[in-house]
Amino acid sequence: MTPSAIHYLLFLSFLPFLPVFGASNITLGSSLSAIGDNSSWISPSEEFAFGFCQLDNTNIFLLAIWYAKIPDKTIIWHANTISPVQTESKVELTANGLTLNSPNGQAIWQAQPNTTISYAAMLNTGNFVLSSSTNSSVYVWESFSYPTDTILPTQVLSLGGMLYSRLTETNYSNGRFELHFVNGALELSAVARPSQYRYDPYYSSGRAHTNSSESGFQLVFNRSADIYIVKGNGSTVELSWPKIVLNYDSNYHRATLDFDGVFRQYTYSKTSVGCGVDDGSRNPRDLYDLEVISGVNWPSGNYDRLQPYNQTQCEQSCLHDCSCVVSIFDGRGTCWKKRLPLSDGRLESGTVIIKVRKGVGVPSPGNSNDPFSYSKKENHSLLWSILFGGSGFFNILLLVIVSLAVFSQRHKKSKKTTYDSNVPETNLRIFTFEELNEATQGFKEELGMGSFGIVYKGALKFGSKNQVAVKKLDKLSEKGEREFKTEVSAIGKTHHRNLVQLLGYCDEGTQRILVYELMTNGSLANFLFGLPRPSWHQRTQVALGTARGLVYLHEECDVPIIHCDIKPQNILIDEYFTARISDFGLAKSLMFNQSRTRTDIRGTRGYVAPEWFKNVPVTVKVDVYSFGVVLLEIICCRKHVAVEYGEEERAILTDWAYDCYMRGELGTLVDNDEAAMSDNTVLCRWVMTALCCIQEDPSKRPTMKMVIQMLEGYVEVPIPTSTSTSFPKLHET
Repeated sequence: MTPSAIHYLLFLSFLPFLPVFGASNITLGSSLSAIGDNSSWISPSEEFAFGFCQLDNTNIFLLAIWYAKIPDKTIIWHANTISPVQTESKVELTANGLTLNSPNGQAIWQAQPNTTISYAAMLNTGNFVLSSSTNSSVYVWESFSYPTDTILPTQVLSLGGMLYSRLTETNYSNGRFELHFVNGALELSAVARPSQYRYDPYYSSGRAHTNSSESGFQLVFNRSADIYIVKGNGSTVELSWPKIVLNYDSNYHRATLDFDGVFRQYTYSKTSVGCGVDDGSRNPRDLYDLEVISGVNWPSGNYDRLQPYNQTQCEQSCLHDCSCVVSIFDGRGTCWKKRLPLSDGRLESGTVIIKVRKGVGVPSPGNSNDPFSYSKKENHSLLWSILFGGSGFFNILLLVIVSLAVFSQRHKKSKKTTYDSNVPETNLRIFTFEELNEATQGFKEELGMGSFGIVYKGALKFGSKNQVAVKKLDKLSEKGEREFKTEVSAIGKTHHRNLVQLLGYCDEGTQRILVYELMTNGSLANFLFGLPRPSWHQRTQVALGTARGLVYLHEECDVPIIHCDIKPQNILIDEYFTARISDFGLAKSLMFNQSRTRTDIRGTRGYVAPEWFKNVPVTVKVDVYSFGVVLLEIICCRKHVAVEYGEEERAILTDWAYDCYMRGELGTLVDNDEAAMSDNTVLCRWVMTALCCIQEDPSKRPTMKMVIQMLEGYVEVPIPTSTSTSFPKLHET
């Protein structure tokens, strides 16, 4: 791979812009209405508008600033309201400031400085300002001082300033990522919703002591569209791409923290009818080179699948597509096009075509021959496409390390005594019965009873985490033998942070034993139904972790897997309170491109989907049903059957949850848990998602990927119907 190809995967290009200043005063007493001709105030250049922006032809609006001449009216700032406003809402400008009122006259949002104002103005820079009544040249409030997810040329972010991503491309609620300019550095962090917990930064431009001259005190986006940090000693740290000579005045520029957590700089030609340089006005071959490599893939970057295609067609399709940065040809007629960010990198077969901008290189810091270097200015290229969880480059590096570890492990195995095994070939360690008998001290300490066997605690003689759970099958019936082979085959080929890792097995003589990593916090059943009651934040994280594990099984494994027995006892909690799905004994693998399978009734009473009893092929939707029941248990912190309440209507959780939802009594469901009720919108969304999962008709249940999107607010949750079925309720006895 050439250096330019690597750099293009790690960096996003930055282009310059020169704004035009100007203002047209808005007098006191002026107002805007959400509908009608008087819905916005336009800048003198007519390039920016402030007012009510209608969302997707609905009857809801945002008070926002947007590009007025771009067809899609890209929003660059919006009032920080909890939710969009209705059609009869109104904005009024008075001497006290700006007020957004609901249709009933209630103030929803205000921009009111501590002094009176003389007028407002929508500037040609995209900055909306309120001018002081005592000195009209002084702005006492400006939108540039309260950015949302975007900054524009001439805008400065001071220490303590921040940007926050939107939740989705069309949902302007606060999202999962934040950009902070703190401690003299630019930091990007993920934020847990709804708890607001901020994780450690996944990118930092480098901290310095706050009193040091090396510490940054301003993040500047200048008129030429350079983004850089100004240090206390006057030097700067360049964060944008090297300059390409353009007519600055002919392009719009913005830098946005997108909903996926990537901070990108965008350019848009004022005369373009397309997406910039790829709009057909120039030959793409004049703008890009195609670099071809092999053996790498980023599955989560897919956005288009083309077939039947040959490699040349795959190259041309990516070359002419504005969104495409990489395409992969599988050699069998399928072309996958991918967009940034590229994540979850892995080693796979296939031809990788990387689209690289011509004439763009990454400068070396301190190189005096670099045309972009100058006195007292450091050239540091920011990894704008760095991802939460790691870039494609680091994923590849990780895979190389893992491959070496696997090779080492296999080398160790070759030194051990071998014997015939009845299980499919895997990369798991093969233990002798003597090793496991010693590790468990003669299978002395029981941890619990699993399907077809007892689980014992053990300690191996190697590794820093040598505590293990040893599952000894106590029956060698045909069913037990099949269960052993299924579990080794299924989980032995999987690896995900929300699955319990199978370390190895014993298949010696009549012994069938499975060895797992030990989960120190036991099962979700103990965690959820014991005392003290886990917090709302802990419960939501466990639910999301379980859902992610199921998405992996259903959609991301080489061979999709139906777990068939999702319940609290089979969801374990590790030392970091991460949910880990276990007990694959009933799992059913699907053949490639198969979506249904016929099998005997499996699972646990109360969590079993209705279609098990209809003698029809089952799908991954049986796991969705079971997860829906578990999700209600997590929300309510109670078992799916609870006769101890003494009230028949509360005994069956699924029925009671639906009744509470219909009556609007969600507080009753969570026993008035203050943390859960702090955002009723989130609680309602979670309950609705659980009810959608337990619909009788499998086709009406969402996929697990959709479940995560619903829980996190990325997609709307459909209104659930009654959960009652024509089948008798199955309860624990």
